Amino acid sequence: MDATVDALSSAYLDFVAAAAAVVEAKEQSGGHKTVLTEAALENFKQRWELFRVADD
Repeated sequence: MDATVDALSSAYLDFVAAAAAVVEAKEQSGGHKTVLTEAALENFKQRWELFRVADD
């Protein structure tokens, strides 16, 4: 059970960090679509999926 909680916690922290990176990238770009914002969004999507898998 502890391993499951640890995995879920880790996935959640990665997801939150990815969300913060998206906000930061958008802020730095002035709200424009850039390579950096697109990469941050892609990473966010991947972390979301990993969080969902860990939650199952």
